[in-house]
Amino acid sequence: GDQRTELPSVISLQTPYPNPFNAQTNISYSIPFAMDIEIGVFDIQGKKIKVLERALKSIGHHKVTWNSDGIISGTYFIKIQDEGGWMKSQETKVILVK
Repeated sequence: GDQRTELPSVISLQTPYPNPFNAQTNISYSIPFAMDIEIGVFDIQGKKIKVLERALKSIGHHKVTWNSDGIISGTYFIKIQDEGGWMKSQETKVILVK
């Protein structure tokens, strides 16, 4: 069947698009049931520099946009985790080029 219509069994985080990016990038993710999630941006030292989303989200596929205003060029990591810590967190690398 079409992968987009199947319900996810784990938290999954797609590679941001575009990547590398200049001004903004889109992050698609899926969650297996309704949960409080946080999506954060971390620098190369592992310091959280921005929270893109912190909310109770419904089961299925979602998307969030990172607008990089005020952020310098470099390599960053997008990380998604559920607030309860039930599910394994996922992260992906993104490169910002200004």
